[in-house]
Amino acid sequence: MGLEQWKVEVAEAEIEESFGSESEATARFEELVAQRHDDEIVKLYQIGSGGMQISHRTERGRQKVSYATHHKPDDLLDRRAFLTIFIWWATWGLLDSGKNLSGVAWDKLFAPEPQPKGSLPDSERRNLAFEQFLSSRAPQTEVIPPSNWIRRPPDIKLASGVATYGHEYAVLRSITDFYSQAPITWDRRSEAWLTHANLSQVILASGNSNLASAEIIGTSREPRFTVKSGDSQIKLTYAVGTGHGKLKRLQYGEEMPFNKNSICGTDGRALLQAEGEGDQTDDYLLVTRIPGRVPNTVLTILAGLHGPGTRSAELLFQTIAARELRELADRIEHKSGAVPFFQAVFRASRFIEADGSKVPTELELVTDICPPVRIEGLG
Repeated sequence: MGLEQWKVEVAEAEIEESFGSESEATARFEELVAQRHDDEIVKLYQIGSGGMQISHRTERGRQKVSYATHHKPDDLLDRRAFLTIFIWWATWGLLDSGKNLSGVAWDKLFAPEPQPKGSLPDSERRNLAFEQFLSSRAPQTEVIPPSNWIRRPPDIKLASGVATYGHEYAVLRSITDFYSQAPITWDRRSEAWLTHANLSQVILASGNSNLASAEIIGTSREPRFTVKSGDSQIKLTYAVGTGHGKLKRLQYGEEMPFNKNSICGTDGRALLQAEGEGDQTDDYLLVTRIPGRVPNTVLTILAGLHGPGTRSAELLFQTIAARELRELADRIEHKSGAVPFFQAVFRASRFIEADGSKVPTELELVTDICPPVRIEGLG
């Protein structure tokens, strides 16, 4: 058989087999996947590859973590993709004493897909979304939703007692569905994890409900524009501040009155806020990406002015037009393969009622008043 390079295993069944070729290992992997009927994980990996690993959780296991992905196992077993891409190894578990959710992933996602001549490749939209909002050179990324909204405690229960809010749950679901366009496995952990300085982090919601966001961009009452990252002082252009006037919206089955927040500048002046009086009809999402506290890590904050703005972050990974992502790439001079650092504002509109809340269905990049800003002078 030659040198052992590939291994297939099913820990629960005490199966561990080695192969000297990729094709033999892949065939055995598919065979074992087809035989599984219980909550077991079949793994295929290249020995010593530092991360080339494909795992498949059997049907019953996927139903147990159905909050994370709605795809059937067969949808995730594209044989062409198996060994041509660097597979995400993603694990969702507990963070911050059971109040947050963590996601862990490797560093690349998609293999190029052939497209009909003259068509716009959907892979371009996916790659732009990944590079501009999720990319990192750190081996792992934690996803941190809020748990400190003053109006109510988190009430959406996830795995092992994890809880967050409905809008952030929708964003988490969107991100996990985005990841699951490649072969992936989802697992649950019972221990509590703390966030780690050597990992990248995606932080959902503004500092008004997420303490992690507050440490970076402040709160609407006390916005922050200077962030210490390692030995550098990073200057920000935008933050979430207070606005002018009041609105109301349907959220989680209640008509909620609220004071307007705004995208504000360094002088504290409100630059953009939800329009009109009475019912809210639009909102804004502020995306901030800065270097983390140690080399190769990235901090990404997806902060809405209000709930619908944060909810609109799900559209970044679902339906936003490729032209919006290309426009952002041009504005921040993003080059393919690079990890960009920037601030950008998106307008969320065309609200519909879903699950007892008004949620946006359209997201567009703001290019005037608050145009995208590349963060310079990092070192």
